[in-house]
Amino acid sequence: MKKIFAIVAVTLSLNAFAEAPKEPIEQNLDYDRKGLSISVQGLANRILDQAGKAKYWIINVNDVEYAYSIRRLGSGDVDYKGKQSDIEGLVFLEVIGFKDGRELNNQLTVYRPSKYKNSIYLEKFDRNENRPYQFNLSLDSKGNLMMVNGLNDVRYLIPSDKLKEPKSLKELGKKFNF
Repeated sequence: MKKIFAIVAVTLSLNAFAEAPKEPIEQNLDYDRKGLSISVQGLANRILDQAGKAKYWIINVNDVEYAYSIRRLGSGDVDYKGKQSDIEGLVFLEVIGFKDGRELNNQLTVYRPSKYKNSIYLEKFDRNENRPYQFNLSLDSKGNLMMVNGLNDVRYLIPSDKLKEPKSLKELGKKFNF
């Protein structure tokens, strides 16, 4: 009985952050894990055009502001030293993550087909060892940008031109002073 209660508690706590999609999300039956950007370029252009309308895309989780900046890169913006055939058919993006106004990581990203219909999968391309941002990005019929985590789990992103002001270490430590 204790094990069942523990499993139910963990499941409920993880689903507390999930948002139900406003429209149904479907699996992409033609999904190719190593598919190229050019195979979903029309869809990706619509999604990235929407992403380019705001400087930051914000998600609030338990009073913590997470934000992403997504920028399409031109062919001259990427200096690749390997074989050219390794990057043929790929489109590059710069994705920068923020937590409560502080920059976390700046990474070179490519997009590929997603395992969800009407979505693209943003995948880390560079080799830095920082934690990668890899997620499915989509638009609903009203033009709302969202991260798709599962068929019944999405995160709607809020457009913003500024981030929360970062707090100093002294301010962060105030809540621990008695």
